[in-house]
Amino acid sequence: MSRLLRLHVTPIFGQRRVSEITRDDVKEFLASISSRAHFSRNTVRLILSALRAVLSAAQEDKLIESNPASKVGRFNKKEKGKAKAQAMSRTEAERFLEAVEDLCPDYYPLFFTALRAGLRKGELIALQWGDVQFGESEADKNRFILLTDVALQQVYKFSHDGRLLMTLGERGVRAMMPRTSTRVTDVAVAPDGSFFVTMAIAIAA
Repeated sequence: MSRLLRLHVTPIFGQRRVSEITRDDVKEFLASISSRAHFSRNTVRLILSALRAVLSAAQEDKLIESNPASKVGRFNKKEKGKAKAQAMSRTEAERFLEAVEDLCPDYYPLFFTALRAGLRKGELIALQWGDVQFGESEADKNRFILLTDVALQQVYKFSHDGRLLMTLGERGVRAMMPRTSTRVTDVAVAPDGSFFVTMAIAIAA
């Protein structure tokens, strides 16, 4: 926050008493930084938050009666980014993997798994050997990937080509019975393709 204050707030308000800063001054300041093309909406929000924090401290110290920067965020006219994520086509995915194999072959398994199973960055990092059942061939029904979502308390079973085969657990529900809290702790796969989920259960006193 100190950097934001030094670069953006102090040059405008640094020579003024906090009691002299009005709500109109803050709106004008907000309009000025919002008009800068190289500032994102989030950057504008952070700069305004830095100014608001200083004025809140002044209000707590009884230097001003109210915070002129309070609830002016709605005047931030900076448009939200319009870019949206778009899935690769089959051709694009194949070309991407070919490029990975040529440029950084050590990471090929990582990107191949990401594309085939649709895993996010955090899920890829958390993936362990015990989560993958290779099977004897691509036709083997036991060829699958297990993915545990700790935040949502669910376990997903994906086929080798990325199809969701099974979902265990109710989305976001941690309690299996009154006055308890559960958490998925591990998943183990047997040679025959069976898998077992272990959970920790906390009981409220």
